[in-house]
Amino acid sequence: MGTIVKKRKHSVFVLLTAVAAVVFMLFVLVYTQSDVKAQQEELAALEAELSSLCEENAQYDYILNEADAVEQYEYQARELGYGYPDETKVIDVTPGN
Repeated sequence: MGTIVKKRKHSVFVLLTAVAAVVFMLFVLVYTQSDVKAQQEELAALEAELSSLCEENAQYDYILNEADAVEQYEYQARELGYGYPDETKVIDVTPGN
């Protein structure tokens, strides 16, 4: 009779251990799935922000690349010392300039 009780205690222990392992695995699975879902949502938000920033960057590139050509030419000419015929050239000699 002692062996039957011993086997029954052993089988109950094995059963409880198996149930605890299954519950733990289910908990880990659910936790991992919720973490993956949160990270996917964060990734989607970051991708939307990236898309928005890329569009904004493209607008700035367009502005820089398509700036008024006349202004660019005038700036470059003034850097070289050229001016309009009716202009008076003024040279600033204040210290630090």
